[in-house]
Amino acid sequence: MPYYLFKNTETDEEYTQLMGISECDRFLEENPHIKKLYNGGPPLHSGVGLGGGLKIDDGFNSVLKEIKKKHSGGYKLGVSTINTK
Repeated sequence: MPYYLFKNTETDEEYTQLMGISECDRFLEENPHIKKLYNGGPPLHSGVGLGGGLKIDDGFNSVLKEIKKKHSGGYKLGVSTINTK
């Protein structure tokens, strides 16, 4: 069940409450003075910056090296842009 952020428009009080989606809809219908605020989703992280960046798996790296070898002309200016480090 998700947490929802609500604001009481009569008192300007903001609070969070844990409830199901259908329960939230019913709660808002029964309490027109309560407004649901958007509090965003869970924090997401790309993984970049954790311990010096992402390391490419050795198996996948060997596939990239084969692609680079077979397509050594690259797309722009005759240089392959595949990073195999």
